[in-house]
Amino acid sequence: MAQDGRRDWHALAQDYIDFEAVDVEGQGGRMTAVAAILDQILIREGWPTYTDHPQDRGGPTKGGITLATLTAARGHHTTIADLQALTKAEALRIYQDRYVDTHGIHKIPDDRLLGMVVDDAVLSGPGVAVQDLQQAVGATVDGVIGVQTLGAIQQLGYRETLAETVIVRAMRMVRIVQKDPGQLVFLGGWMSRVLHFLSEGK
Repeated sequence: MAQDGRRDWHALAQDYIDFEAVDVEGQGGRMTAVAAILDQILIREGWPTYTDHPQDRGGPTKGGITLATLTAARGHHTTIADLQALTKAEALRIYQDRYVDTHGIHKIPDDRLLGMVVDDAVLSGPGVAVQDLQQAVGATVDGVIGVQTLGAIQQLGYRETLAETVIVRAMRMVRIVQKDPGQLVFLGGWMSRVLHFLSEGK
């Protein structure tokens, strides 16, 4: 910590640089962990069921992927039939591209914390998920994970960061329902989904 009580971002930046010096074996282990995280999220999203709940503001979905997301991922117009025919392989590629390899999410060093943030990104978008994390650790809330956010995570600790981010995410879910009572139908599922990260790995 700096003498005036503020975070010493120069020291934390060096910690991050040291962390980045990973070997190939470590990268392989991370790839395996990410693959497991994405498989688990697909299961939570009810894969391979296609849904079109009238209260779901995202519209029709399959595996948490909306028609708008599929259209953006493919770069051209898509139809309900395209969404219904979405394969697991393509769904996982979309997850990787849009919810892991973006906004700096892939830089999160702890697998449990990474899993929670990616799960949040699938539900709410990567920018919002990163903002939840940044709010939890007291970093600048800009929706992109960089040196400052990573340093704040290391300073707080992975377990505490996870717990604090769960609280921020849960409270945001409550505010969504307060603003739009029609979303109450989803609140129980949202809460069960986020709170399970507190018991996972104990």
